[in-house]
Amino acid sequence: MILGAHMSMAKGFPAAADQTHNELDTHAMQVFLKSPRGNAGKPLSTEDADLFKKKCKKFNIEFVCGHASYLLNFAKPMDEADPWQFQNIEDDLEKLGQIGGKGLVYHVGKTLKLEKSEALQYLYVNLRRILNTAEKNNVPLLLENCAGQGTEIGYKLEDIAEIIKTMGNHPYLKVCIDTCHAFAAGYDLRTPTNVQDFFTAMDKTIGLNNVTCFHFNDSKFEVGEHKDRHENLGKGKIGEVGLKAFAKLAVENQKPIILETPLINNSHKPDVEIVRSWFN
Repeated sequence: MILGAHMSMAKGFPAAADQTHNELDTHAMQVFLKSPRGNAGKPLSTEDADLFKKKCKKFNIEFVCGHASYLLNFAKPMDEADPWQFQNIEDDLEKLGQIGGKGLVYHVGKTLKLEKSEALQYLYVNLRRILNTAEKNNVPLLLENCAGQGTEIGYKLEDIAEIIKTMGNHPYLKVCIDTCHAFAAGYDLRTPTNVQDFFTAMDKTIGLNNVTCFHFNDSKFEVGEHKDRHENLGKGKIGEVGLKAFAKLAVENQKPIILETPLINNSHKPDVEIVRSWFN
């Protein structure tokens, strides 16, 4: 089982690897490469990158991904006079390339005041540039399904599948599926049968081969409410029965599971232990 959590970068990459091993004893992790609500980021030194990779090898941390800034939206025209969004995501991809990252998670985008078809055309144009950088750094861009809040696009599996198809099944364009977001978008994950149906739907639309990892969260709100509020495992509206079935299928398909649940006593360990208990 490749299990991990979103880890703090407050003390840098090597410290995040230490915490993943010493506190959680897991083999995967996700990080922000810079503040998720800011633009500026510190350079990553060669020394820190090399030390991080050594620690990952020592601790058998086999899957590391990054999460892009929440401020990014490529489903609109880019201001060439102020190209900060491209610079932001390209910087993340370059840093992940330095550390051997397996992907950069990016929320698909928002239409804002545009028609959906128009927003998607801008997204396709902008993705071409981003995917060039992704390929250059050997780091796939991972489109994350959203909850469907406001003008968000990409909450339906069919929409994500259409983006992948339009981009020609680009080898550096993959997917990250979030359980809370899927539930909020209307996919009922409360029973093993429903979870199996969801995996079947993923395979028929996106293709499980295009799913790189799962964000694993319960939901504070009911199915189909389009509210993105993560909850600790078994404490939300999805519940432990559905989440356990989901974890079993994720492991069966050899997909990493990344927790983004609220911290308990400043740690993801309680939720990590819940997942482990399902496999004992």
